Amino acid sequence: KIAKQDQAIYEWRFGYDAKRVKGLVDFQLYTDDLAAQTGSLPPLTKLFWSKPKIWWKLMFSSFTMHQYRFQGPYANPRVAEKVYEKVPVG
Repeated sequence: KIAKQDQAIYEWRFGYDAKRVKGLVDFQLYTDDLAAQTGSLPPLTKLFWSKPKIWWKLMFSSFTMHQYRFQGPYANPRVAEKVYEKVPVG
């Protein structure tokens, strides 16, 4: 059931290419879905209020996997924060 829903979403999102390339997914939506299942989604509200500079960089810099290290299994928030302190925005 979930696979059929995902397929319908990706066919709507990518049109003809979704039917031509079967494994085509939106990478950020895909990784967010996996993170939601494992409890690893970044705590955006908490970061907004406690570390706004980190939140800003997470929201407006390049997409990296470090955002999934703030909480959940194998979390290492100190390392994730260090990475985002060095990331440029723009």
